[in-house]
Amino acid sequence: MIGKTALRKTMRETLSGMPEADLREKSLEIGRRLASSREFAEAASILAYVSLPGEPETRGIIKKALRLKKAVYAPKVEGNSICVCRLHGLEGLKPGRFGICEPPGEARCGVHEFGIVLVPGLAFDPQGRRLGRGGGFYDRLLSEASGEFAALAFDEQVVARVPTAAHDVRVDRIFTDKRVIECRKS
Repeated sequence: MIGKTALRKTMRETLSGMPEADLREKSLEIGRRLASSREFAEAASILAYVSLPGEPETRGIIKKALRLKKAVYAPKVEGNSICVCRLHGLEGLKPGRFGICEPPGEARCGVHEFGIVLVPGLAFDPQGRRLGRGGGFYDRLLSEASGEFAALAFDEQVVARVPTAAHDVRVDRIFTDKRVIECRKS
């Protein structure tokens, strides 16, 4: 089985080789699939990351959730952990410690229950295992959160098996540009 470092390298190469127009179109389809899902419709609150270039775009889904009057939160790095801030719009987002756009305002670490939690990653497998960027920050946040864990991924990011460690948190569903994968957590 391929290791985490090699899989990260492969996924970064795959994503960087995809044309920008394809990424935009695939992101729109992923957003449509998520927005039409039961999980999204029923969620009163959402924890949504602000996407980086090369990731499925999340700003559209954040805007839709805000228009629907859902409580939307986004992660913010505080020291060695990730806390969350309530989002009221996309204005004022600024790159944080790792270059990821974060909301303004004071982060709260006590918010843990969400209707749906959008989970970033470089690779996913059908059992819900995910490969993050390597810092373990998001896994720490996920280990303290509850809700429906939903990955947004280009179909090219779904692989047969993702290597994992004991602290890695799995997702419940993967929304891609081609399908929705119900993950078996066995």
